[in-house]
Amino acid sequence: MKQIKLTEVTRKELDKAMVKPVNVEDYTEETINECYPEVKLLDRFSRAHGALIRQTDEIMFLMCCRDTEANNVADKRWIEIDGEYYDVDDVIEKLADAGFEVENDL
Repeated sequence: MKQIKLTEVTRKELDKAMVKPVNVEDYTEETINECYPEVKLLDRFSRAHGALIRQTDEIMFLMCCRDTEANNVADKRWIEIDGEYYDVDDVIEKLADAGFEVENDL
């Protein structure tokens, strides 16, 4: 097995191991939905809170996305590589499947 440090992983290695970046906007919307109940509209329709914020207040939603990125990187759940964010556990798992021994040096 080839040994590699997590902080030295390149985008090329991630692409080769078929590791996909986190879709920050979808992740943020799901997180908002988990924290807040659905919003009822006209007593007949209900919408997820995250979808409403995403569609009606784009600037606030993008600020939420930047906070989500910063918090997940600070908590060492995500790693930023070439401007994309990757789930640390997913990276380690997929690289291990590709024959790498990954040292988490975050």
